[in-house]
Amino acid sequence: MIATAPHTRMKNQWGGGYNYNSTDILGFGQLHGWMLSGLDIMPTTGLIDPTKGSQQWKSPFSHDDEIAQPGYHRVFLKKYKTWVENTVTDRVSFYRLRFTETRPASILINLGGYMGSTTMSEGEVSKIDNNSLEGSFISTGRMWGGPKEIKVFFVIRFDQDFNQMNGWKENVNLPDINQLEGPSKLSRRDSMTYFGVTQSYWDAPSAGVSLSYRMNAGDQLRMKIAISFTSIENARANLKAECDHWDFDAVRRSARTSGMNGLAKSKSMGAPINKKKNFIPIYGMYFWGARLSMM
Repeated sequence: MIATAPHTRMKNQWGGGYNYNSTDILGFGQLHGWMLSGLDIMPTTGLIDPTKGSQQWKSPFSHDDEIAQPGYHRVFLKKYKTWVENTVTDRVSFYRLRFTETRPASILINLGGYMGSTTMSEGEVSKIDNNSLEGSFISTGRMWGGPKEIKVFFVIRFDQDFNQMNGWKENVNLPDINQLEGPSKLSRRDSMTYFGVTQSYWDAPSAGVSLSYRMNAGDQLRMKIAISFTSIENARANLKAECDHWDFDAVRRSARTSGMNGLAKSKSMGAPINKKKNFIPIYGMYFWGARLSMM
């Protein structure tokens, strides 16, 4: 169910989502399907105004600092001088962030707007305590069929308390909040025309929350995100069943084993595996053009 990936573009049907020739990461989505997307996060440092959207919070990156392995991805966000590592279980995304400078940090969780294949709307977030959030959003605007709306429930846990939860809704910043309800309105956008037929998609106002920290050089912060398509209670149950600890490397090893088994199965079925380029399947993650490292 979880399919995580950094995204570098927001074209219709993702346009690849992660493009090898791109130079900026716009965020990290937890759902990355052909007609399903959402739950966008971005680690930042310094002063960021999230109402200005991903063009404000995006960060340059280099493939020299990037590793893509079965069940694991690592990249360095140059703007924020922060290493971002990600691994997964079936229903849980696990991040390990390492900060290389002493600065205020904010973890942005975006729950509104167009995200490459569908649109997030009606986001809701509640602070449970100083290291836990729970909420939901509606995934809508599918171009090629499927349900009109899919409600995605999530729980988010951090291994350290955050100082404050701030929020934003459209063009308004909302400091020190405990709850947020995002807007429900959608607007049609025309994007491109093929043979006289204009493709359109739906957009929605950006809305989300920002968790503030004070990080010193060398500090690490771990973050887990569990999802369910049925209820908050089931999202909690998924987190407990699949990742009730903070051992990032143990989850990474398990995800790698599952990913390698998938690659071996593809090879046994006669599918060619190009270790240098082209499409690289990663357990829970998909990258086009990424170099596959077998370290």
